[in-house]
Amino acid sequence: MIERLWAQPKLPAKADILAEERERRQRRGRWQFLWPGSWLYGKVGVVVLGVFIVGGLAWAGYQGVGGGLAQGAEPSVEVVIHPEAGRGLTAVEYAAAERFGVPLELGEGGLPLIRVKATGEVREVTPVELEYHSSRPFLESEVLGVVWNPGPRGWGMWWRDNSEMEAVRTQALFPRLAWAEKQERELAYAAWMVSEALRLVSLMDLEVWRPGLGPVVLELTSRLRSRYPQADYGEWGLVPLSWQCDPGLESDLHQGITQGCPGPEYLTALESAWTRVGVVVAMLEGIGRLAERMDNVGAAELYQSDYLLGQTYLMVDVLQEVEALGSSLERLLELSVSVELPVNVHLFREPL
Repeated sequence: MIERLWAQPKLPAKADILAEERERRQRRGRWQFLWPGSWLYGKVGVVVLGVFIVGGLAWAGYQGVGGGLAQGAEPSVEVVIHPEAGRGLTAVEYAAAERFGVPLELGEGGLPLIRVKATGEVREVTPVELEYHSSRPFLESEVLGVVWNPGPRGWGMWWRDNSEMEAVRTQALFPRLAWAEKQERELAYAAWMVSEALRLVSLMDLEVWRPGLGPVVLELTSRLRSRYPQADYGEWGLVPLSWQCDPGLESDLHQGITQGCPGPEYLTALESAWTRVGVVVAMLEGIGRLAERMDNVGAAELYQSDYLLGQTYLMVDVLQEVEALGSSLERLLELSVSVELPVNVHLFREPL
């Protein structure tokens, strides 16, 4: 029989290569689900993965909370309280603490306890505050224009400040005679305030102490400082530079016929007088602060302490500085009269 050419020839049957694998799977049968690898396929794998992640997070959270509880359960470090905590402050401790609040007593950490005036908070002074030995509100840093001081919590705060330059800037220009009148008026006011404070100091009887004079002395010196911004930076000698004699203004006012503005010798004498005012003011403030501390202790403690002796030394020192101030005022008067620009100022003379 003739076969058609396009008919597909019949091939011999070949072996099924997957038969063995199917047979092996069938043998496993119903125990197949126990094989861990089979869980990671399809929807079952997604469910298993989700359960694993949630369980892991729960375990990590439990360990964190448990660790925290375990740490909280441990005995805390014992705080060592200073053996003298609660006692009254010495004069040195009181002086160091009063710059930052109202001194109370020695704290548990061995540092003075204060009440912050602005907030009423009671806390110990900090090491930063105790190391801040300055009469200025800010201390210079090594960076131009940057200053620092203790902040509200007693730790260091950094500021960018140009207030000192603003304080020494000229406020007004005057012709010759008006300049001298302005200088005399301002210096006379300062001398009068110093004189009033000195009168109060003379009323302080160190044998029978009368409380209440210290705060008044401090109030007078505070009023004087607030009038002259240079004083906050200890630059009392720069106060007269706030009012300068202008040669151009002087020439225009007198049609060029004028003796001109004062020379350097006159200005040096004026600066010296103001510098002496600043020294006396600083010493008066020391007397006033010590007097305040003396007001806050009982009579027995006062006369057993070194307060009275310290106040005696301060009074002797301020008398010497007052003599130096008087000499500076006399020297200024001589020079100013010689150039017909008199500045006639004396202590214990009420200004006009």
